[in-house]
Amino acid sequence: MKLTKKNLKSLIKEVKEEIAQEATMGSVKDRVHAGSYSDRPERTAKEFVVMSSDRGERSDAENKQKYIEFKQKVKSAGFPFTEFVGSWEETDEKTKEKRRVTENSVIIYSDKRQDVPEQPKGLFEFGMAMSKEYSQEAFIYGELVQSRGGATRVIQAFDASGKVQDWGGPWSSMQAVKDDETFWSKVRGSGAGSAFQFKERVKVTQEVDAPNSVINAMREARRHGSKKLRFIRRNK
Repeated sequence: MKLTKKNLKSLIKEVKEEIAQEATMGSVKDRVHAGSYSDRPERTAKEFVVMSSDRGERSDAENKQKYIEFKQKVKSAGFPFTEFVGSWEETDEKTKEKRRVTENSVIIYSDKRQDVPEQPKGLFEFGMAMSKEYSQEAFIYGELVQSRGGATRVIQAFDASGKVQDWGGPWSSMQAVKDDETFWSKVRGSGAGSAFQFKERVKVTQEVDAPNSVINAMREARRHGSKKLRFIRRNK
């Protein structure tokens, strides 16, 4: 390929986009944490959305294709994002064999991209629209709330109609967890850092039906309060 000014600009743009996607748990924490939780307040995002385009009844190939399409829509809407992997562990009811299930996810920030026109739709409304389009039960939305004491983070789950879900929050920060935790999210890519959850640690173990998404896993965690969950895949 002959290196022209136009080609050079294109290559620089591609490199910048690749760098933008190379995030770690630490860099995401900088965007999510606010107030007393934040070590770098200048990096705090005003809003963010965490969601997936996957559905449990689709094949891996179908989910992969939907994910590619979904990411393009996020980009076209003018929002920067970081790719995530959502994951949960389930146990076969009969064999007791454990397996780790994953889903494609992203965290989307309200910052506007410089390489696309600004869209009139806000991030929360975009999360609603994408949840409806990709048949998602819920998405996670984090916003900054201003008070005399300064800015604090409020993180909750909402459905596609914008209704708050009483099982999903409110949380105020993210915390690192071990990879053998029942469910977690993690930045996609090598060297991405620790897995994390938007919840407190739990102690007592309870067996429940295996979920079909991290959203469902979070719902079960909320429903069972302080109990540590073991997800069981029932044989039908």
